[in-house]
Amino acid sequence: MALTLTKLFLFSVLVSSTVLTAKSELLSSKREKLSRFPVYVHDKISGTNATAATLAQASTTNQSATSFGLVRVFDNVLTVGPEMSSKKVGVVQGMLAFASQSEVTLLMSVNVMFTAGKYNGSGLTVVGRNLLSLKVKEMPIVGGTGICDKVFNLRKIRGGNVVPTSSLIVKGSLVRLMKMVVAVGSYGRCLRSAMDDWFMALDERLTTHPWLSSASFGQIKLVRSTLATLSVGSGVGEGR
Repeated sequence: MALTLTKLFLFSVLVSSTVLTAKSELLSSKREKLSRFPVYVHDKISGTNATAATLAQASTTNQSATSFGLVRVFDNVLTVGPEMSSKKVGVVQGMLAFASQSEVTLLMSVNVMFTAGKYNGSGLTVVGRNLLSLKVKEMPIVGGTGICDKVFNLRKIRGGNVVPTSSLIVKGSLVRLMKMVVAVGSYGRCLRSAMDDWFMALDERLTTHPWLSSASFGQIKLVRSTLATLSVGSGVGEGR
């Protein structure tokens, strides 16, 4: 019932680091610059080579409407395209726990580690509360390694004069409209009119068959992957 792992979500990762002092040990005082690049997250919650597994659950979890007490771990792949066959650029690893008895709420600890490209060997750590009913959710980025550490100066912002503002923003309201439909021919990329019925049918197939990585009908194909747009700061701003 780990809904965030079985559905396709559009993620916008908005990262910034605001320094309130005039100088930084690692970066000069310049206006913030952002590097944006999309990646796709692939999860497979059952079947052969599943990327998620149940770690523990309470004796009452199966009777809970919110899956309270369920704890899962995941090890998902990041690629440059929506298909698993596209180039791998990293992994998303972590743990989530269903932590509420009244609403579907996840306590999440996530590590995003890059294994290729400019950020190879660098990573970000996100820890926070994910209330699935919210249209927009925000979780703080609490640390980074490699280039990410230097960019965000995350190890140096624990003093009283510097305030971290890095965060991961999940726009759940875009789930329905932005699911990845990879279509060819005259259909293009579209979720309107006649496409809606087929989209709903393919979405239902992926939901009820979590071991499948994609579902298709004719020229329409729905891929189980999450589009994540990373906005990575390459500088810091002067204190206001």
